[in-house]
Amino acid sequence: IASPNPWGYRNRVSLQVAGHGGAVGFAKASTNEVFPLKMCPVLSPGVQRCALALSLLIPKVRADIERVEIQEDSTGELFGIFTAPESSAAKVEKVGRDAGLGGIFLKNGFKTRKIGSAKEARFAAASPGGEIELFATPGGFAQANFGVNAAIARKIAALSPLYEGKTALDLYAGFGNFTFLLSSAKKVVAVEGYGPAASDGARNAARLGTESVEFNSADVRSKLKDLAAEGFSADFCLLDPPRAGAAEAIPHLLSIAPKAIAYVSCSPPTLVRDLAALTGAGYAVASIGIADMFPQTAHAESVAFLARPQTPEWDFLTSAPISA
Repeated sequence: IASPNPWGYRNRVSLQVAGHGGAVGFAKASTNEVFPLKMCPVLSPGVQRCALALSLLIPKVRADIERVEIQEDSTGELFGIFTAPESSAAKVEKVGRDAGLGGIFLKNGFKTRKIGSAKEARFAAASPGGEIELFATPGGFAQANFGVNAAIARKIAALSPLYEGKTALDLYAGFGNFTFLLSSAKKVVAVEGYGPAASDGARNAARLGTESVEFNSADVRSKLKDLAAEGFSADFCLLDPPRAGAAEAIPHLLSIAPKAIAYVSCSPPTLVRDLAALTGAGYAVASIGIADMFPQTAHAESVAFLARPQTPEWDFLTSAPISA
């Protein structure tokens, strides 16, 4: 899957601040030195403009800011999450407003709070009825390349006969990036370990009136263990884990034994490790592909579809036009 935009695609960036309101940019590898930001051609135009504005504004106010994450939503609205002490809140708010941020958040330790009347981030997602809008708390995970994310969603939509009117699992569901694509299922059990994202997902389900979707704020491994103990069974499972993969969860997933699995991965090495565990338990890879989620870098997204051979699910996966 090629990226629609080889440049200017990235909708978020994390910037370091040197010392007390010093240079703003990227940390050099294996050092605390900050490389000042002048231009980053993979950033979207909006994120690029905001990052450059902040690189000029932060040194002027001399605020005690350690880092700032800029995130752009599907509407082009920009959000900033500043890591700084509470005493710098007023300066952070001024810098954020002057940089054109629609939402400003202060992160201090494990606490993140909104400053002023921040807007909610809105992200486009796929559903059986077409594109929908999901709300999310800025700072949570969202795919960095909207175009490639939508292309992966189309691949999963092509698998609808495997979950429509059936039971589905969505593991590492976030705020619902792929969850509502599965909402034609009789029941979707979505599991997300990051509490704020799971809460966003539950609110999205309530707002959309999607009664088939149940969001769980829980560790994926623990929730699967509980589901297996309850005798839960699934026709389809979608996994989209972080870079560490799903090694701890797979033994419990095997107890549930979904009939078909779609695995979206941002780390080829952990994907290979996890596929070995799944194929060792009787599944086989029906197809696998690469999505260029991060053009101009060495990173790639992978998508794999699995089922047990000589089953209806295997026959579908090996004959369906999911490569189109």
